[in-house]
Amino acid sequence: LVVNAPGWFGKLFKVIKPLLRESTRQKIAIFNAGAEQDKALAEYLGDSLPAELVGGKDVTTKGADEDGFEAGPKSVYEHDVRQLALAVLNANGEQMETC
Repeated sequence: LVVNAPGWFGKLFKVIKPLLRESTRQKIAIFNAGAEQDKALAEYLGDSLPAELVGGKDVTTKGADEDGFEAGPKSVYEHDVRQLALAVLNANGEQMETC
């Protein structure tokens, strides 16, 4: 289950999908947002699904954190993951391509 996937992720998966076994393909579901994603999250997580994650609500109750990052693409988590990716790339002598 991949949630809040960027648009390019689905396109990349379409390229890779034929290389996967059918049993593996059946285990993968990709969602960008919306009611379908909410339904899938509710199905997989059941009662443990936080209400803040359903219906596009902001997952931070306080709004922006002390660094100015909000939930979603500009969340502190997204920032931290991006920084980790950049550090790994830099450690391997690579650079991230920007669009």
